[in-house]
Amino acid sequence: MATETGIHDTVQRVTIEVTSDESVATLLSTQEQLGSDGQGITVWGPEALLTRHRAVLRAALPAAALNPRPWQNPPDNIFAAGTPLSTTSPVLAPPGFRALPAWGKAPRQPVSSNFESGSVSQGSGVSFADAGQKGAFCLCAACASDDTRCIYASVESVYYGGECETTTYTRVEYECLECGSFTHWEFHHTR
Repeated sequence: MATETGIHDTVQRVTIEVTSDESVATLLSTQEQLGSDGQGITVWGPEALLTRHRAVLRAALPAAALNPRPWQNPPDNIFAAGTPLSTTSPVLAPPGFRALPAWGKAPRQPVSSNFESGSVSQGSGVSFADAGQKGAFCLCAACASDDTRCIYASVESVYYGGECETTTYTRVEYECLECGSFTHWEFHHTR
């Protein structure tokens, strides 16, 4: 169990890691000691485990944040560069994103000299498959819901001639339709 206090937090948050069905059962058996609704608690664990126990965790600790850890066994050549972060307002999507069409290419500056190709797409929200991010981690980092809509995606690629490989850097942001939180994170893969 870890305790974290952020600069902007007004409530101290306690992070509890769950790693197995047994650890979820233990957490639920100590619910009264944690507080009646889970306020100030973040339950952190593998995506599959939180998905499997999501309903019972939401019922027992409705105010707790459920923070899934993506890709317990990542697809080949995908490396997460950070952990999905949950916020109450968008970080990557432009202000007024709700007034945009559902999805489309964003106007952008020319790609930096480090990247050979790139694109930014944004909109009021579409499924990850419609956003071209099929297979991307898309669970809400606040409540572990899979009812999310992609509102921003940036994809930039660079070719390393000496190593004959291309690395693609992807940044995504999505909105949870269940709790209203926004999740953003980035990952990269090399071919």
